[in-house]
Amino acid sequence: ERTYLDGSIRFTGTGLDLQKTLRSRIFGSFEEPVLWNQPLASVQTQIDIESGELAVSILQVQHSDAQISVKGSVDLLQSTAKMSIDSSVRSIKSWISGFEAELLGEHIVEADWSSDIPVASVSGKATVRKATDHNGLLLKEAQIDSEAQWDGVALKASNQLSLDTAEAVGVVIPSMTSTINLEVDSNGGIRVDGVPNIPEVLVGEGTLQLNRIQGYFEYTQAESEPNLRTENMTVGEVVLVPAQYVVDGGDINLALVQDSLQAELHLLRKNRTFIHSKASAELSEGVWRVEQLDFSPTGDRSWELKDGISFELTESGVGDLDLQLIGDAGDIRIKMDQYNDEPDIGIQVDALDVAYLREVGNLFLGEGTIPMSMSGTLFAQVAAQKLAEREE
Repeated sequence: ERTYLDGSIRFTGTGLDLQKTLRSRIFGSFEEPVLWNQPLASVQTQIDIESGELAVSILQVQHSDAQISVKGSVDLLQSTAKMSIDSSVRSIKSWISGFEAELLGEHIVEADWSSDIPVASVSGKATVRKATDHNGLLLKEAQIDSEAQWDGVALKASNQLSLDTAEAVGVVIPSMTSTINLEVDSNGGIRVDGVPNIPEVLVGEGTLQLNRIQGYFEYTQAESEPNLRTENMTVGEVVLVPAQYVVDGGDINLALVQDSLQAELHLLRKNRTFIHSKASAELSEGVWRVEQLDFSPTGDRSWELKDGISFELTESGVGDLDLQLIGDAGDIRIKMDQYNDEPDIGIQVDALDVAYLREVGNLFLGEGTIPMSMSGTLFAQVAAQKLAEREE
């Protein structure tokens, strides 16, 4: 990487014996240097050496978008060091294209290389503000309190995360707290675990509200093979806001083994199953399989999956989906395939109880949305294509 320095270094001092008589001061000043291919505004430093101890009074690095200040001491005789590092990054755009964020940090670094195995530790607080990708992702502020140790073989870090307002496309998380523990072994293997606590999640501009998401997760990666699992992960009340339709909540279980994801969701309403689903996915291929789907919006009648299904889900859309639900109030079949010239979406209902359809509609949309009484059974078949394809 390219390095370019233009400035001055000045030495003053007396003595030659590092342990007893050497006393010196080093001044350094560089304007518009380039370090490891990074153009900087300036680098300023002042270092004092006395009785084998190196004291860093000033080490300040100025960048057009950031500033780093380092102070501390290095005991050359005892082979120890302690430094405080204050960092302020006004924008990360110089390093990460397409992203904006402000970063603040205050950390203490300690090291000891007096024995055969050097050790080090880092503690402090980092703050991220106004993070965005300009494409729907926004983070108002996050704070991370960290304690990390390197024992010469492995890195272990304990972090406390506090988040204030995160938004993605159609999703808002007003706040979150979490413990996050990190371990990196000598072979590069990674283990991350924690217990997130999310009081509230808003989906679809506040249309759906999920409360009290919490539980344990563990992520490991060795030799480029990721694994993820959750334990005692739960969600509290789920509210369909316009109608104030409330689901009591339940369990969420996830497991990722290499490229295979397994998921199970079991939510209750009035102590009865609202939805119970088991699914798996081969992520690299975009192939999803649903082994179980039980759905009971009213509690007294339910639908279940006729047979296990598989379908493709990629950036191009959904392919080869054939979902058949059979239930006490009639049968529903949904077909979707956006990869061929056939209709993209096909819906078929068979002997659907119209009165029950009205009841479900009023539950989800709000009481009185369908005011008139209804009775009878419905048989129907509807197919639709993308507008652009029809115009061709």
